[in-house]
Amino acid sequence: MADSLLQIEKILERIKEKKIELQKLVSINGFNNPTVLRCSEELDKLIYQFQLIDHSLSSYEMEQF
Repeated sequence: MADSLLQIEKILERIKEKKIELQKLVSINGFNNPTVLRCSEELDKLIYQFQLIDHSLSSYEMEQF
């Protein structure tokens, strides 16, 4: 479980960094730029990874009761 918490911390940090990158790209290139869209997709994937880990932790915690 400690490994999962470490994974969550790392993913949250990567999400934070990707959000900043995306905001910068949008301010320079607008919303429809291919680079912006690619960065947005990368952010979506990170968020999905976070949700998977968070869900598995929640399921594990529920099994402990």
